[in-house]
Amino acid sequence: MIGTIQLKTGRLILRRHVIEDADFLYRRFGSDEKMYEYSGWNPYATPDMAKETVQNFIKSYDDDAFFGWAIEKDGAIIGTIGAYDHDPQEDSIEVGTSIDRDYWGRGYATEALEAVLRYLTEDNGISNVKAWCASDNLGSAKAMERCGMVLEDVEKDALSIGNKQFDKYNYVYRKEKAMDRKSIKYAVVIQCDHTLNRCSGFACSEAFFGRSAGFTGYEDGTKYLTMSCGGCCGAGVAGRLEHFETKLRKLTDIQKSEVAVHLATCVVTDNRHHDRCPYVDYIKEIIRKNGFENIVEGTYQSQASRDAYAILHRKAFQRTCFFQKWGYTYL
Repeated sequence: MIGTIQLKTGRLILRRHVIEDADFLYRRFGSDEKMYEYSGWNPYATPDMAKETVQNFIKSYDDDAFFGWAIEKDGAIIGTIGAYDHDPQEDSIEVGTSIDRDYWGRGYATEALEAVLRYLTEDNGISNVKAWCASDNLGSAKAMERCGMVLEDVEKDALSIGNKQFDKYNYVYRKEKAMDRKSIKYAVVIQCDHTLNRCSGFACSEAFFGRSAGFTGYEDGTKYLTMSCGGCCGAGVAGRLEHFETKLRKLTDIQKSEVAVHLATCVVTDNRHHDRCPYVDYIKEIIRKNGFENIVEGTYQSQASRDAYAILHRKAFQRTCFFQKWGYTYL
């Protein structure tokens, strides 16, 4: 692993802590009850505690498995973010972040968390990043969900903070497995049911047959199939994938590992048809439960959607969706 390095986002710099951070952390975090209302953990409660905590951060930077950042906005510290409890057996780590109360509601937690999730999974090779929050901490829950973290389970009354009991919401972010595109024999595309009423699907079919955007790298013999999600919240995905699996098994020798399931651009991208589907992560879980591990976000790419969507999801392809067209391969 690489450890703590400087990371930059559109508005923020995530840097290593310096001893001067201690004063800010005591004044803004340690002295404000709202900052530890849902954690019960306050390592900055006194000036000495804050200084000791920052000193420990600084000493730990020699450890490649330590991750701890101060979050800067326009040269001023506005929060912290870190990852800890790395478990090599589970290939997992836990992440946590805090943003100064004066900066709540501006998307800074989401922006910092997204950068750290990407860094931990892509650059450090960690497959599972975990996090938790108290059930009443809606701001933290929304930030995690916007970054693609999935609510894995809820522990009832697991948190006792002060005189209050809270359910514990456990989230996880899983690194997408690398896919060998040359081994893919079937590309299955799941479309947004709402968008089907407004989109011919021409651009996406052109992307497939031209092997561009989301379909780059597929062999000439790769087959193509489209299906609707069935409406919110992916109501038809499980049944349709089960039917596809049955036909695949009976009529072909193609294995699930040789199938790529694409979530259409109209599902994963903000565009003129519809917003990014709020159920994307839930639909991905349904796909995985049906045994399909090769999941791709996006189908067709345009310059307009590239510019808009790069802000939200660096890895997503971009824009439009599709419907059925002659030349598709059906089972």
